[in-house]
Amino acid sequence: MKNILIKMMMLSMILGTRICDLNISSTLDNNRSCGQRPSLNENIISPSGHFKIHYNNYYDGINDYAYNVAIAADSSRKVIVEEMNFRSEVLDEDGLYDIYIEQLPNGSYGWNCPDGDLGQSWVEIDDNYIGTNYGTTGLDAMRISIAHEYFHAIQRAYVPSPGQNSFFYELSSIWIEDVIFPEIDDYIFFSQNGDDYFSDPEKNMNAYNGYGLGLYGHYMNFMFDNQIMQRIWEDFSLMDSDDENEHVFNAIDNVLDSQDFGYNSSFVQTWLDFNSKNLFNGYFSDMQNNIYYYSDQAEFNPIDTNSSLIDSIESINFDLNNRSVSIKSYIPKNISIINIYNNPNYADIRGSLALFSNSSTIYDVDHNYQSDILNSDDNFHILYIADSNNREFESSIVSTILDLDNSDEIFIYPNPIYSDNNISFRLSPGIQANQIILKLFNINGQLLKIINLGSVDYTLNDFNEFNMPFFDNNLASGIYILSFDLDDKIINKKITYLK
Repeated sequence: MKNILIKMMMLSMILGTRICDLNISSTLDNNRSCGQRPSLNENIISPSGHFKIHYNNYYDGINDYAYNVAIAADSSRKVIVEEMNFRSEVLDEDGLYDIYIEQLPNGSYGWNCPDGDLGQSWVEIDDNYIGTNYGTTGLDAMRISIAHEYFHAIQRAYVPSPGQNSFFYELSSIWIEDVIFPEIDDYIFFSQNGDDYFSDPEKNMNAYNGYGLGLYGHYMNFMFDNQIMQRIWEDFSLMDSDDENEHVFNAIDNVLDSQDFGYNSSFVQTWLDFNSKNLFNGYFSDMQNNIYYYSDQAEFNPIDTNSSLIDSIESINFDLNNRSVSIKSYIPKNISIINIYNNPNYADIRGSLALFSNSSTIYDVDHNYQSDILNSDDNFHILYIADSNNREFESSIVSTILDLDNSDEIFIYPNPIYSDNNISFRLSPGIQANQIILKLFNINGQLLKIINLGSVDYTLNDFNEFNMPFFDNNLASGIYILSFDLDDKIINKKITYLK
């Protein structure tokens, strides 16, 4: 596995210190200072007249490179300011925004440096992006770096002196670079290796550096509209409460709950749904499903969860902390039915059941009772999150599981069965039981009927067979479970009943 080095600077000094080092393990570098602007000999003005590109003329092709930087900057501003309605960057006295081209360390994409208390800043980028430590090289690496670091300049127009919620600054810049240059896709590898969201998705968002969360911006665009991120930044800029850790979450809630926009949602709803959908990254190849919110999900790995093998009745406890999602994942062992019961005492808890079934995805978000038939190759995930802040509590659910034995010890026929048919059970010659209790369950796990079939002994050649009327017109058409209790062993079989 390649290693990524992300050098995160104090936000009061630098925004967007994006460094990719494929040979060095992660470290923290606070030695970089933005106290003084670089002094370079050459400069050009971008075609739009908004940017001043500074460089030294020390290699053949640097002039063309500087022009391409100017084009990338103009393209970024056109999308961000003119098309997406974000605020403009805060300009210097000359009315231009400065970008400096320098020889940065191998693997350094660039950074954004503050210049005063009013939101002014400048950007420094590499002079060619050639080296072994770049995930993307050349002009493509330059373009996404310009988009990323310039958007940090836009952010300073909202919050001149960034404090908490640093993840949101990087989340937004990772997202915007893919919006502006969607064909480059450097962020796909960078996101999954530059942050621990994909390996540990149950943290509070403030615990991430934000590089792994660019997909959240795409999710918000898909679920709502392409103005929502700009509206969140507007609300974020107005926050003045004491708890800075909550500022961005409050901003998201304010926008999603506002009657002006009609989104009718909340942060916890989006974070729960976002995580539920990310469990299926890489499963589909296109958008022809009800899971993907962005086509690049096909290239991402699913978020990592520790799946447990489950083959019995189990009580599952969830510890929910301050807007963090809790995920339990299970690999069923011959499971027939799963019934999930939510604790009714906590109305402020939202839940999601996400599962694969029969090579297709069944996806549901509902705080109420969930049920489905699972096969032995299915796996399922249960997610919970709390609406309440700054509160720890526990919610319990119970999964009721019936083993599904796929052996040929018991044959049932006909299957499907019609209401006017008798049903036959053939038990293999090796089965011996002092008492066989037959139970009928519906798809919701409700017990409908119990019959004592008596005992059976070993036979040498023939099956033991029972034949009887069993289904009646009071039952609805559908899938049922026949559960055979043979002393201390239970074998369950699916059967389809048709009227």
